[in-house]
Formats: sequence, structure tokens, C-alpha cells
Amino acid sequence: METKIDLKATNQNSDQFGDQPSDQKSVDKYAGRRLRLRRKLLGKSQSDLDRAIGVIFQQIQKYEKGASRIGAGRLWQLGRILTVPVSYVFDGLDNMFPAIKMPLSQKELQLCRDLRTMSEPRQTCLFDLVKTFARENSSSQRSRVHRSE
Repeated sequence: METKIDLKATNQNSDQFGDQPSDQKSVDKYAGRRLRLRRKLLGKSQSDLDRAIGVIFQQIQKYEKGASRIGAGRLWQLGRILTVPVSYVFDGLDNMFPAIKMPLSQKELQLCRDLRTMSEPRQTCLFDLVKTFARENSSSQRSRVHRSE
């Protein structure tokens, strides 16, 4: 029996340009704008940068527009040339994507503390037990919803 997977259905968080989630594209664009700002503040051209890192200026354009992702090594190289730490390109990004806060209850905190004191086999056993209870709970809630409709 062959199973077919609808890739479009499984990747609903993707944008129209491919498999990259839109949040990632936004981060790439943000980082690119920060690089462009720094380059201009230093009075450097895209050609100055391309010569310094060994790529063609169109690649610098793609980085600055967020059309190409910047690898870690390349980002480090650009930071050195632009005399900024790598973190510079991400400064202010947290304001664009605020963290979702889920405060833990006292019970949850105590459970985490206690879990850290247990051996690995006991942690695994407890983890499996919790997953089983959670599955049973969610399936019983789904069956209650179906019965009431």
C-alpha cells in the first residue's frame, strides 16, 4: 500500500516563494536591511563588499534584499568587514516577533526540578507516562465534541 503526501497541505506555514516560512523570510529581509544600513553608514559600496568577501555584487544585493539567506560563516565575514558583531544584524528583531509567554505554574516548576534529579531511565519512563495521559485526555475531549454535535 502506497502512501501519498500532499506537500502543499503539510506546509501551510510557507509563503508563495517556496518552502521557507514567512517568518524566516522576514528575518532574512530584516538582517539584509541592517547590513545595508551599516554598509551605507561606512560609505562602502556593494562592490566594495563583494571584493572583500569574494562574491559578485548581485549576491550582495540579494543579501540586502533578503532574497538569499546569509550563512553563518558569511555573516561573520560581513560583520568583520563592517566592523560590527554578528548580533548587530539582529538588533531590534525581538520587537518584530515578540516571544510568546507561557508562565509555568508552581506544580510545573516543581515537576521540572524533580525531573532533573531523576536518572535518565526514570525520566524516560515518566515522560512516556505523561505523553500517554495527554493522548488519552485529548482523545476523550475529541470524542466528547463529536458526541455533542
